[in-house]
Amino acid sequence: MASDADFEPRTLPAFPPMDESGWVDISQIEYNLSLTVAQRIEQYFQWMEFVEIAREAGRKMNGVDTRPIEAAE
Repeated sequence: MASDADFEPRTLPAFPPMDESGWVDISQIEYNLSLTVAQRIEQYFQWMEFVEIAREAGRKMNGVDTRPIEAAE
């Protein structure tokens, strides 16, 4: 069995700065605040495009259409 002298502790990755609660990544907020309004809007539209692609993939994979009846037609 290995002795304590042979043990080398692993180094952990550097975590981003968090708020006091430990739940909010401050670097994400700082990045988003560094964007212009136009860049934030573009980022939002790109996110919504991704969400729709993911939903469509879920519909195809599961065979369930979760859209309202009017939108599904």
